[in-house]
Amino acid sequence: MIDFKYLCDIRKALHKTPEVANNEFLTQSIIEKEFTDISSLKLVKFKPTGLLYEYSHGSGEYILFRADMDALPIKENTNCDYQSENIGISHACGHDVHMTILIGLMHFVIQNQLKVNLLFLFQPAEEGIGGAERIIKTGILENFIIKAVFALQKTTVMI
Repeated sequence: MIDFKYLCDIRKALHKTPEVANNEFLTQSIIEKEFTDISSLKLVKFKPTGLLYEYSHGSGEYILFRADMDALPIKENTNCDYQSENIGISHACGHDVHMTILIGLMHFVIQNQLKVNLLFLFQPAEEGIGGAERIIKTGILENFIIKAVFALQKTTVMI
């Protein structure tokens, strides 16, 4: 069973330590610690940052789930108890929540030993810095038949 309080704690840890594009080193470390000894996952690390986890049960198509890792150079003024500790940088974009949702999904899949082929991508540098392009250029995704890709994206509508 998924421990939602635990996931809230992960979200708060990610929120407190936002990092801008291609500098998501602590963020990457937090994610890696979650899945260090999980034998059902294969990990590919990108340079300078970024993670791709493969959860495979034989040949066939994969579904890829993606979450962004980077934060924005925006000062946080929320005064919440888990406010950004990196002055002038915040997860104003919601990527801390996106990563937490993906971590929760990974835990669900592993705990329930689902018989599916999945890829979990923690993408750096989404905020206009070319993180997706860098990962695509590695050629790693060409090793998989990817049937579908799912990602969360915050959209703001101004009225």
